[in-house]
Amino acid sequence: MEVVEVARGSLLRVDNSHNFDPYKTVSVTVSVLDIQGVKMTALLKDLVVVSKDDFQLLCNVNSLETRFRLVTANSSTSALNRRVGDLVTFTPSGSRPVRALVRYIGPVPELVGSGSLVGLQVIEQGWEGGNTDGSVGERSYFCVERGKGVFCDIGSVVVGEGGSCIIESAAKLESLNQGYVGRIAALMENVDNNNTKWGM
Repeated sequence: MEVVEVARGSLLRVDNSHNFDPYKTVSVTVSVLDIQGVKMTALLKDLVVVSKDDFQLLCNVNSLETRFRLVTANSSTSALNRRVGDLVTFTPSGSRPVRALVRYIGPVPELVGSGSLVGLQVIEQGWEGGNTDGSVGERSYFCVERGKGVFCDIGSVVVGEGGSCIIESAAKLESLNQGYVGRIAALMENVDNNNTKWGM
């Protein structure tokens, strides 16, 4: 029998999950998805459960330590909890970190066979290192100025200062949510016309 070391951060799938009861089980047989053909028995207390969405994001993170850091981070600081519109810091390979807005989270089959990527709009002044305007081939995932957009794995993203984007004008809202701004701007005008003030 060959001994295989399974490092922390490895992606695992519970075998026979339809028979699995986490309240009655101490250990479980799992397939190691990072090492083809490897199965092992693990104690439940040594595993970290992730949602299907988080699993899809983790599939494209190559560093096992980065995966481990992402799933064990405090939920308020974990990049896995980012949503479209959040302010984050993106670290391009071989470059300094830059501020960016999350514009898309999901599958991009033209770039990766499975799993999900994050689409970012870099908002750092003077940065033109992006490789997309939010489109891949004929499909548009989001819309930004060429040179300001990038698709990356979730491991290249960390929570930015403040954790979310502050929307202080209808123009900024339009840049974040093209297609919805008309209805929201009309609502904002209606609120202003009624002399109602919103506290933040």
